Amino acid sequence: MKIFKKSNWNRLYPSFFFLMVLTVMASCKKNKCPEGFESVDDQCVCPDDKFVGNGMCRDLKPNEYYASLAHCTCADTIFVEIIERNDIHLRVRFDLGWGFEETGCSLMKMTDGDSLYTVPNSTFTSRLACPINGKLANTQIFGKFIENDSKIRVTLKYMRYPDFEEELGRCEFVLHK
Repeated sequence: MKIFKKSNWNRLYPSFFFLMVLTVMASCKKNKCPEGFESVDDQCVCPDDKFVGNGMCRDLKPNEYYASLAHCTCADTIFVEIIERNDIHLRVRFDLGWGFEETGCSLMKMTDGDSLYTVPNSTFTSRLACPINGKLANTQIFGKFIENDSKIRVTLKYMRYPDFEEELGRCEFVLHK
């Protein structure tokens, strides 16, 4: 029976320790992706069947729509969930990246797709205020359901707060289910 000398073990121990540290670091690196994301080639990627925005990667709810707003002012992504709908009114919950807000929209029944809109100042909360060229703005929303309600064509008008008399800009996009 051969017994290792203490000096041989002392030489092997640092190599063994270094190998263990590398193994632990490699396993930790693979698990650093936020919820919903997957690690692909050491990068966190949102799978094609999910939607990414506001630091999240997630599925859409049954009555929820999604759009990338990279070309818009003050927000880069929006999730909109219809929580109530009747012949003249629509209630939606939306997330622009800093939490959910709710608002009501008027609804007009039309043969080519129902239209929705908000009246000035109906959606204002300080969390939704957006500075544009040194002026405080809030949005008016205009939209039209298209393609059998699977999409909503939307125009956001950035109106000067508090009088809503001056349009400071606008953004157009399509929300997808």
